[in-house]
Amino acid sequence: MVKGGVVQGMIDGGLNVVANGSLGHSQATILPFRLSDSQYGSLDFDHLIVEIATNEQIALRSSLANFTTIKSVLDWTARWCAERGIGLTLVTMPESASYLHAGDMRRFGVRRFLNEYAKERRLQIFDGYDWLDDRITQQGADLEGSFDTPAHIQTEIAHAFGVRIAESIDPTPPRSKRQLRAAPDFEYIAMAESESWARADTIERSTSIGSAQLLRLRAEQEFELELKRGNVVGTVHNAAGSTAILQVDGVASHAKRMDGHPGEKLILTAWGLRTPVPVDGATRLRALPVGYLPDLEHNHATIWRPLSRHARGLPTVELAGLVLANRPG
Repeated sequence: MVKGGVVQGMIDGGLNVVANGSLGHSQATILPFRLSDSQYGSLDFDHLIVEIATNEQIALRSSLANFTTIKSVLDWTARWCAERGIGLTLVTMPESASYLHAGDMRRFGVRRFLNEYAKERRLQIFDGYDWLDDRITQQGADLEGSFDTPAHIQTEIAHAFGVRIAESIDPTPPRSKRQLRAAPDFEYIAMAESESWARADTIERSTSIGSAQLLRLRAEQEFELELKRGNVVGTVHNAAGSTAILQVDGVASHAKRMDGHPGEKLILTAWGLRTPVPVDGATRLRALPVGYLPDLEHNHATIWRPLSRHARGLPTVELAGLVLANRPG
């Protein structure tokens, strides 16, 4: 938690923050992971705040994610909250590059999509672009000076943003409308809970804010697990410890770059797959050296450096789990 940032602003605005489930570099598939019973799904809380920020925006702008998966995950999340009587607020976090180059901000894709989605589903939304635009107009603030980095608003402004989010919350849970009931079910599959875990190469990594049990796949190694019928739509992995491509082989196959974020020993990240992989039973996971593959999916760190290598040593993927989508029962 950054001192004086958004979360501190929410606390100062009157919210009792039970848990901060955000993960850097992550996308919408973080929600089935964080709302699983092994994470925060079993905690006692009465409101969920979902922030759509830089990572989702970059991924969509670079064709690394799709609106269908995001909408389905949000529908599932709203249904999850409705079934438990938990309030839900969607938040758009201003992102500098989008803000400065979108022209008419109301035409900006992710922002427009989320506002239209919330209106259609009758969900509460707090639009950070509107809020920052009003703040700049009222205070005569400098737009570019409002950001510390190309992707993050200044800490002082982030704090004020958090306070305003807290003040705007409507505690009423969403209604479980027909569109929500029709959404797929999402499930987080932890590698550590698979039958093959005991025979696999595994590692536990930790930081001051958390830890993760990780399957460590070296180059050309395979890991097989049984999955019920559905679609693999995302991964949860250690971006710092991953220097290779992950290939998922089920009824079909798809490969995605997992590298691009060298540094600390644990940067736990949830990414979506642009192309979901249908599975039904035996599913194989393979680590492949970085190189050219037909239909290889990049991530927002490697899209501009297609064949660059970010770390030395044996190509490795450190995987915590998969996100599986299937039809509601």
